[in-house]
Order: sequence, then structure tokens, then C-alpha cells
Amino acid sequence: MNALRLAAVRTHGTLRADAMRSLAAYLSEHVPDLLAIHGVDEGDALALATRFEYGWGYRGSEALFWSSAYRARAIHDRYLPAPLLRPFERRGLLCIEGECAGANLALSAVRFSQDRARAHEVRFVREQLCRMDGDALFFAAALDPRLRLQSLDFTVVAAPDGSDTLAIGLRGFVADVATAEDAAFGKALRLTAQARDREAPPISGRES
Repeated sequence: MNALRLAAVRTHGTLRADAMRSLAAYLSEHVPDLLAIHGVDEGDALALATRFEYGWGYRGSEALFWSSAYRARAIHDRYLPAPLLRPFERRGLLCIEGECAGANLALSAVRFSQDRARAHEVRFVREQLCRMDGDALFFAAALDPRLRLQSLDFTVVAAPDGSDTLAIGLRGFVADVATAEDAAFGKALRLTAQARDREAPPISGRES
């Protein structure tokens, strides 16, 4: 499998014209094979997918995009548990089953809340990740350490961002040095991932 260019973006909200131009320039320069955008409107996600000829999935302000290097077989778009007293405030969890260079590869993306609802979200997301087998890439905004990704054999690359933390979890891959950036569109984290040597021993055993 060739190296994959990964990028995660946390927007400042609705992408106005200048922010959309800034994001388009970023994508044109770095050309990610797999991209997660946290906090994006569905219309903006569609515009980006159309412009850059990406496949894509969307749920509750979360979007995942993939180039022709990845073939999606199934998209599972779920909502995180609704916060108490705010039943209409729903955040999305995207889980995608697919393959890259003939090997199975699962993708997922989520943005956690900053209040007490986070504990319920973490339990729900961990349950979903425990069901994933094989190589996987997990994109998160406001990552919570209670998710314990390392116990699921993920290596976590994170960029601190005040109250928010952009992170990419990799299982079955090794990452080069990550680059974090601030821009008109928001925050970004990018890296290149290379498939791990299959003869290498596993990082650790899983725990549920």
C-alpha cells in the first residue's frame, strides 16, 4: 500500500467566502487522500466534494472525504447520544467500511462536546471502535483521553488547540511528523501514514 496523505480540519463555523477560499487553497496544496472536517455544514461539504472530486459521507456536522485511492463499501452515519435537556442538538459519528490497495481499511470521525454529555459520547464511540477489526483510521476533534485509543492498538497523533484537540488515530499504520496549522478556515492537522510492516509484532493487546 502506498503512503496515504491524511488531514483533519476543525472549522470556525460556517465557511464564509474567504474561509472557503482558504480551505480550498489548503486542499489544493496538500491534496489529502483522506480528509475529515469537523463542524462543517452539509452544503459546504458537498461543495468541497464536488470541487475536488472526493467521495464523501456526512452526519451531524461531521464529514469524511476520500480520493480514488480509497473505495468505500458501506457508510454508517450515526448520531451520538443526545445531551440531556437538548434533544435536538445532535453530533454525528461517521463510520466507513472500505478498502485501500486491496486491503480492508475502516474510517471514522467524531467531534466530542465540551460538557457533561461527553462521558456518554465517549462510551458510545468506544463501543463502536471496539467493533472495528483490522486497519483503521480515526479522526477526532476535542479528543477525550478516556477513549483509551492505545488499548485498541491505535497510535494517536494530536495537536493541542486550546479547549479543542485535533487528533488522528492510526491502527496498522505508522505516521511521519505531523504538521498543525491555523488558517482562516480554522485549525488543521496533517500527516502521511505508511502501512505497518505486517511481520512487526502488535503494539499491545486490546481491552474492552
